Amino acid sequence: MNDQPNFSTWERETLDKFAQNAYTQIQAQQDALEQLRGDLRDAMNELRKYASASSINNKRLTPR
Repeated sequence: MNDQPNFSTWERETLDKFAQNAYTQIQAQQDALEQLRGDLRDAMNELRKYASASSINNKRLTPR
């Protein structure tokens, strides 16, 4: 399967437009990925807080 474009046959203007669009899309994807990483980091921090609080509460309920 060889779906790769033959860039050597493209006109300069077409290559310029393609490169600009690709760059813009990559930047948008990187921004979205960075946002998702931040969201994951925040979620993991909240989960750790919850797990820690849960662990402390369970120890209080456990008879000795």
